[in-house]
Amino acid sequence: TASNVITYLCKGNVALSITCTIISTISSVLLTPLIILVLADKSIDVDFQKIMRSTLFIVFFPTLFGLIFKKYLFKVNTKFLLMFPKLSEIFIALIIGIIFSLNTDNLSLVSEQLILGVMMHNLLGLALGYYVSKKLSFPNDVKKTISIEVGMQNSGLGMTLALLHFSKISSLPSAIFSLWHNISAIGLVYLWKKK
Repeated sequence: TASNVITYLCKGNVALSITCTIISTISSVLLTPLIILVLADKSIDVDFQKIMRSTLFIVFFPTLFGLIFKKYLFKVNTKFLLMFPKLSEIFIALIIGIIFSLNTDNLSLVSEQLILGVMMHNLLGLALGYYVSKKLSFPNDVKKTISIEVGMQNSGLGMTLALLHFSKISSLPSAIFSLWHNISAIGLVYLWKKK
């Protein structure tokens, strides 16, 4: 995911980042539909099983396929594997572009509050992750990694679930978040690359 790539570029602890991604990926299969079910307005019909099934297909199976693929292909051609992080970034950019194009009529509905909320969610997550790690006296590479893992979220999953199970406009916050956290990640890379 993007957080693993950003952790690598920031000279963080990539093994920890991948471990966090695996744990959050596996837990998201159950927790994502459960959180939507609990927090969604009662007027919205939430089909827990459908959302869980979608999450399995969007997150778990591709991750499992990737792990199996890497295990058997890694010995064959490591250069081939190096293109996958770039491909994932291209696909995320394409999904964001598609969501914005689907919502051209609704872009005027994007409020300053939504944009500010997205920015604050990301920046507070980054700051809180770093602050708690610092208070716990973790090494610098672990502080960076935890900050990134707390601040960057799987907005691709949010966009896809919103498109599949709700209205196209409900995918806009995730698209904005994805766009913003990639912008803030560039700042982190610049700031932390030399530290």
